[in-house]
Amino acid sequence: MGLLAYYKFDGNANDFGPNNLDLTETGSPTYTTGAINNGITLAYGKKLSANLTTEFDGVTDFTFMSRLKFSTLPNSGVTQAILSIAES
Repeated sequence: MGLLAYYKFDGNANDFGPNNLDLTETGSPTYTTGAINNGITLAYGKKLSANLTTEFDGVTDFTFMSRLKFSTLPNSGVTQAILSIAES
């Protein structure tokens, strides 16, 4: 299959990969300087999402890569999703 999407977070959530799978922003995320190049700050209620149902159709194995830094950890018992995949 190869590369599906590549997000630089260079002031937007556009896909710089071969498929133009731009992310949808919810809650106005903040773009910032990352450890390498750029980054994005997602506070409570802010998220990025994409509808990749056709791109993942029939795919059983894939790799998701990300670098994360938490400024504070959630309270005990609070769940924070980093990647969520659901069937439609």
